Formats: sequence, structure tokens, C-alpha cells
Amino acid sequence: MHWRIYKCIDDGRQLWGAGDKEGCANLYLECAEQVLSEIGPDAAGAEILKIGIGKAKAKTKPRAAVVLRKAFDEFLKAVSEGLAAAAED
Repeated sequence: MHWRIYKCIDDGRQLWGAGDKEGCANLYLECAEQVLSEIGPDAAGAEILKIGIGKAKAKTKPRAAVVLRKAFDEFLKAVSEGLAAAAED
């Protein structure tokens, strides 16, 4: 799952850098929705993605891309920390 988000971030960064902020936002939204669908609404980090998706849908495309990127970063950190804590138990 993480690899998909990292690839999405990288691809989105390239779109953003080329001036395609709408394409970046669309890519991030599609990825966030796919990840949420796969992990389920009650999985670790799901709430972060749900909130990010909801906020992004109410924003302009450039702002949506930023909101979703922040949600990805928060999700990756939360899920990684959760996995590390579970491994210590």
C-alpha cells in the first residue's frame, strides 16, 4: 500500500512541476479513494484519508492537491507508527 502512495506522490509532484495542478489533484484523489476502498473505512489511517478526501472535494484543484498530499503524509506517518508499535507488542 505504501509503495502505491509513494509512487502517486512522485507522479503528482511531476505533474505539479509541469504546471498540471488539476492533473495532480485528480491523481491524488483517485489514489486516496482507491487506498481507502482497499483498506476499508475502519482500518488504521482510514479516517485521515476520509477527512482529506472530504476537504479536497470542497476545494479548488490546486488546494485539493495540497490537502491530499498532506493527508498522504499524515497517513503514511500514522500507519508506519502504528505498525512499529504493533511490532513492539
